[in-house]
Amino acid sequence: MTSFGVSLGISQREPTRRILDLAKEAENAGLDAIWVLDSQLILRDVYVCMTAAAIATQRIKLGTGVTTPHMRHITVTANAIASVDELTDGRAMLGVGSGDSAIAPLGIKASKVEELRTWVQQVRTLLKGDPVEFEGNSVRLRTSRPSVPIFISASQPRMLQLAGEVADGVIMMGFASPDLVEYQLGFLRQGMRNAGRSEGDVFVDYWATISIREDETAALEDVKSWSAGQARWLNTWKEVPPALDRYRDEAARAAREYDFSEHLSVRGAHTNLVSDDFARLAAIAGGLEQCLARVSELASLGLNRITLTLLSGERQERLEAIAELIKAVNSRTAGVST
Repeated sequence: MTSFGVSLGISQREPTRRILDLAKEAENAGLDAIWVLDSQLILRDVYVCMTAAAIATQRIKLGTGVTTPHMRHITVTANAIASVDELTDGRAMLGVGSGDSAIAPLGIKASKVEELRTWVQQVRTLLKGDPVEFEGNSVRLRTSRPSVPIFISASQPRMLQLAGEVADGVIMMGFASPDLVEYQLGFLRQGMRNAGRSEGDVFVDYWATISIREDETAALEDVKSWSAGQARWLNTWKEVPPALDRYRDEAARAAREYDFSEHLSVRGAHTNLVSDDFARLAAIAGGLEQCLARVSELASLGLNRITLTLLSGERQERLEAIAELIKAVNSRTAGVST
């Protein structure tokens, strides 16, 4: 059965301690994981928030969603996640990606596939307590925690293949359409085959942004900021699936006009950069039954976990709606299995 998680960040408009209540509520709702967003210019520090969430919870897994090789030295990242793992008795996850909102405003280029491969291999070696060479110096991590799983965030073919080859798990980013998810899974499986791995060797965590409101217009407005970010990201894809080809103009416009100062803001000015059709494809928006149908379709693909973005504003109500949705999905799944 597919499990569920949430991704969230604590913005400058919220006190850091807000993570305490949200983490407790997420755990009480039966969620399997919390991914804390890592974007140092617009959100509270990821490791401070994870530590607070760790103290507030007992069961739920906690991960970086996602960090980037550029912002911290590799030994600092390894030590930080090892410390969270020790604090939580093994509940930590390390999510890493090539870089987006944390680096784009600084003019830093995203990590290349082979750079990320090396990063994952070195962090894994450090977490095992084995030596790694840095500029002729051999170093070890004295706080090693070899059981911390490393997830690669991926949407495009080469990064998906890399995740299949070297990662413990993949955070699959993209569009909330079963056909497009299957398209992406194909590249992930190719990577597994390249490395002689089986599907059970890589945990698949699919991320989707969601707004559950009976007023579909209001729900779509909720997800358009995120969808604009996805459109901007789509503009960087070297290979665009045929189903997305007709959105190239929207993607190009989003790439030109997206405002990182309002990144993740539900009411950001860039909400007008994408159409309703694109938002419906990129995210899940609508009433409970409408969202249930979309999420159930995704769950039927055999994903290990579906992580739903906990949007800003009215977070208590959003989390309650997600909890209700998960109960409905599990009830439907149980009914089918019997």
